[in-house]
Amino acid sequence: MRLETTVEIDSKRIVKVREVTPKNLRQFYKLMTVDLANTNMQAVLTEHWDTLLKGLGDCVEMPKGLAIDDCGLSTLLKIWEAFKEVNPNFLQLISMVTDSPIIGKLSAISNPTPTTSPSADTSTSGITDSPITPDAVS
Repeated sequence: MRLETTVEIDSKRIVKVREVTPKNLRQFYKLMTVDLANTNMQAVLTEHWDTLLKGLGDCVEMPKGLAIDDCGLSTLLKIWEAFKEVNPNFLQLISMVTDSPIIGKLSAISNPTPTTSPSADTSTSGITDSPITPDAVS
């Protein structure tokens, strides 16, 4: 089963954020021709932004009439938090394969305002904290 969560933009618009699938992963690597280990963050977010989004396929589904480029930074951070929530293993795998400091920097970005109260249930419904090891990937 594929993990999925939603981010409410406003009362009428919701972004769906899904777990990366093997199909998404193959598409991501096919399209990302840039060497992430030797590319700075600015280049990834400017020159390669469209390719990065296309490579993730249906993992971030924006509502009709709203492009990710039109979102405010606070909204982007909410989407990013949701992406990290359902894709911890993908981020670990990418950081292992690319050995890229960019991935570490992206993973460290977090929303300064908590999205849930400390007393709220924070169960992750099947997400494991176990790291992906090279043995598990082969």
